[in-house]
Amino acid sequence: MLKYIFSTIFSVLLTTVVFTQNGQFDLRFSLSCTNDEVFINDQLFVDIEIKASSAATTFELGNQNYRMSFNRDAVANPFIAEELDVSGFIQTQTGYALYNTHNMTGSADTLISYNIDLLSSDGLELSATDWTSVGRIGFDVLDPNECLEIKWHQAGMFPPIVINEVFNNSLPEAAEGTIENLDACFSDLTCDTECTDYQFLYNGAFERGWYIWNDGGTDARRSSLDAQYAIGDYCVRLRDNTSTSVTTTDNLDFSAYNELRIDFSYLGRSMEPGEDFWLQISTDGGASFSTEATWASGTDFQNLSREYEEVFISGPFTANTKIRFRCDASGDWDYVYLDNIRIYACSNGNFVAPDFTEPLFKEIEPEIETEEITTQISDVKVFPNPANDFLNIEYETSDFAAVQINLIDLNGRVVQQKLLDETTGQQITQMDIGQLSAGFYFVQLVSEDSMVYKKIVKK
Repeated sequence: MLKYIFSTIFSVLLTTVVFTQNGQFDLRFSLSCTNDEVFINDQLFVDIEIKASSAATTFELGNQNYRMSFNRDAVANPFIAEELDVSGFIQTQTGYALYNTHNMTGSADTLISYNIDLLSSDGLELSATDWTSVGRIGFDVLDPNECLEIKWHQAGMFPPIVINEVFNNSLPEAAEGTIENLDACFSDLTCDTECTDYQFLYNGAFERGWYIWNDGGTDARRSSLDAQYAIGDYCVRLRDNTSTSVTTTDNLDFSAYNELRIDFSYLGRSMEPGEDFWLQISTDGGASFSTEATWASGTDFQNLSREYEEVFISGPFTANTKIRFRCDASGDWDYVYLDNIRIYACSNGNFVAPDFTEPLFKEIEPEIETEEITTQISDVKVFPNPANDFLNIEYETSDFAAVQINLIDLNGRVVQQKLLDETTGQQITQMDIGQLSAGFYFVQLVSEDSMVYKKIVKK
């Protein structure tokens, strides 16, 4: 399960998804502990957790009736202890979801139904990889020497679980997938120990080389040309959305650890609203990756504003674990710059010093800088300023290069864009801004290795 400190109520996880009416869900119970104690004041707390069965069956949550039975000789008097992730107002990919206050109905002796009604037209999108915590139920413990049985009322039982998905302004029932009951004696129930003390394993400051990270290809680079976007002199730049828009670690042996912590800094440039980049993990040597976190322009970061993140990933891990960053933009003009990537690990609540058979850092051969041609944009003029209908933009490039011109409002949104073919020397172009609202804007000129801003007023 991913534990990630969000800067907003809910982060956008993927780019635009088209949902079809084929939703299928998995359900389970998760024991909730405090200070590693199963019983809290002679009460037991259990979380309802749900996820999509697969990427092909993900859907938006509509109305929900989580129906279950329990054995009266072990626990009694169920109550709603806390509403969790499916509660109230939630920002979603397409707008927002709004859920009514949770309620519980049914027989307090044997059968209960945990109910949630959707009040909005959109619902919360279920992940196929991460469990969503719905709500927490509390029970009074009658006999700690008993065995506990909390069982879902699956299809064919009465009354059954009913989970609706949002589809074409209707709420059809989603199908059941894997259903996990809670069936154990109290003496066997244990709490997962939280990792609190982490051992520093790997550093990626990129000043001496790639270290454990690898060059993905054409759309990834480590270059001194990006020094203005680095904390030191070097960082890793990813762009576009191709098979080479990645940087991936070597195979790392994390089999002894329960949890990883990844700290890093990043800076976006020319990323349009909704364009994002991902942090992914593989435990099969890179044959497949799962996405653990995403960061979207306009939601999680603003262009040219440095951000610092901390991501937690729970195991189990293998001796062939790889970490990967992937850019998910739309073209060569969209960049994310990664720096100071640090990997920490934790095992059973305490750090375990790694038994390294190789040095912490790779030995880096002396780097030979090759000459790179840089294209500078200079002598930029915008006129008239203030402008009403048309804006003239004049500039000069020092070498053959394409130039992209972005018109940006004060909220950081690109409201107009123009891409000019490769040329050299003095150039002039015109943009029609008659349809824009009056106010202040920035004209941004971007080439492969240069960026210039000019401020204008639209009358």
